[in-house]
Amino acid sequence: MRFGKGLVFILSSLLYSFSANADISEYTERIECNNSHNSFTIRKLKHSSDIYGLVCYQLKDITSWATDDGMKITTYVIPDTKKLVAIFTLEEDKPKNSEPKSSIRVIYVDEGGAIVKKDIITQRYTKDPRMTLSNMKIIDYEHYSKTVYFEVPAWDENNAIYAFSIPPDNNYDNVREKYITDGSLTFINVTNFSHNNNHGNDIVVKRGVIKEDGELSYGEYWVSSKGKTICELDTDLEGWKIYMLCKN
Repeated sequence: MRFGKGLVFILSSLLYSFSANADISEYTERIECNNSHNSFTIRKLKHSSDIYGLVCYQLKDITSWATDDGMKITTYVIPDTKKLVAIFTLEEDKPKNSEPKSSIRVIYVDEGGAIVKKDIITQRYTKDPRMTLSNMKIIDYEHYSKTVYFEVPAWDENNAIYAFSIPPDNNYDNVREKYITDGSLTFINVTNFSHNNNHGNDIVVKRGVIKEDGELSYGEYWVSSKGKTICELDTDLEGWKIYMLCKN
């Protein structure tokens, strides 16, 4: 399930490091929020923009609550509209230094009907590309395992791919990101998921590799859900995404 461009959802500017509830009655109705009767909606206000500038719920514009001053929403996913949950990435709009703020935030409706926001992952700067979290972008969502995948810039050749699971009870206190591998996600192996549980949640990534001759070469690699590279795939075959045959 891809998202960000095709979902009917609405957002804006952003960041908070704690949970906070909102009184929906304080916010005004907006005509652009007409699809948000019983769910969150997020969308762009300008077609040419990379920023999602409107967040709605029950016909009302809740952007100022969902986001924070100086922050912008860059990607999002709505895992299940019936459960009233939305997850999105925030970035500092005009960074004040070389380590801009960034986070992955969830907004949801609790059992009492209140809307809640919480940052579940925040920026982290280290000397290790596998540990640094900044400029996070949600790239895919796997429905069966309720897993969100996101990428961050890491190496010159490749991004770092991470994942985290969505808790069934909206308890996000213990959500932790897991480093998977380097590269850029091409797709999640849902084709084989129903036929072979041994490969459920395996992914295919496009990865740049320095060959023995010193040249940089990009290929599609099959990676297990635990982050182990299984092989480079033979992409010259028709239907390679279905058959997933390794190069000899």
